Amino acid sequence: MDVDETVPCWQECAALLSNECFPASKDDLLAALVRQRAPSRLLRHLHGVDGDPFFANLAEVVRACRESQGQSSVVEVAAHAER
Repeated sequence: MDVDETVPCWQECAALLSNECFPASKDDLLAALVRQRAPSRLLRHLHGVDGDPFFANLAEVVRACRESQGQSSVVEVAAHAER
């Protein structure tokens, strides 16, 4: 996946997952995204994270999804996502 395609994806994720969603497990966040009728690509990104991690905030979600895809760290995207 092209990095340019993922930036809007995380902006959408930030719009769908408010701070009230955290802390949360991967399953909790997947359920929240389904309730919000999130695009399937967001669900695929989060579903691709190994195990059943627990996330304190959206930045941790972004980091875990990017790492599971073998992409480099995107501190600027994660920082934007927390706004």
